Amino acid sequence: MGHQGLSISPNLQPNPFIDSSDPACAAAGGIPESPYLGVEEMMVLLSTRLGKLDDEVKTMMAEQQARINQRSAIKDFENAMGKYQPPKSDAEYQAMHDEMQKAIDTLRDEDPIRRQLEAKLAYFDKKNEARTKTTDDGSLSYYFPSSKDEWLADKQSVADMADNLGDQSEIEMLKLQSHMTKRTTLVQLTTNIVQKLEAAPDMIAKNI
Repeated sequence: MGHQGLSISPNLQPNPFIDSSDPACAAAGGIPESPYLGVEEMMVLLSTRLGKLDDEVKTMMAEQQARINQRSAIKDFENAMGKYQPPKSDAEYQAMHDEMQKAIDTLRDEDPIRRQLEAKLAYFDKKNEARTKTTDDGSLSYYFPSSKDEWLADKQSVADMADNLGDQSEIEMLKLQSHMTKRTTLVQLTTNIVQKLEAAPDMIAKNI
């Protein structure tokens, strides 16, 4: 008889410390229900599963923090746009540009959201290069080449980035909660085994 690559010695007796009817055995990420695993084998298996879950939980929590940082940067970028509908002078554009760059700089260089925001800022910079127009008297005046509706559409495209991140974050949070539940079950199962081991001398004494 074997389970998940573990061979069971023909001389191995049922383990009194493992209750195969305990639902925790099945709930803890595939812990074998067989009562014929030795205590040492079971503890190694539990420890391995727990270590793997801890690594996955740590990765998921880091991803959640990254999502928070990304949404904050997008919001700051969007707020900078909201102050100008669109910019009406070089000074206004420069102030907006600086606020947008500050939002971008809160993200890591390799962050994909940073690259998207940088592309959006480069798009605005290119538009700003054509910012002047000739008036009737021949003089030049500042004119950002974007209507208010176009500006609001650009602003909405930035807001959509945050909405998409929110949907992704919700899915990741559900996965994190599932892993945390499995981890709690593993810890409980390990604790139960240790408690039974500690109680073993008394159990033996009562049967003498």
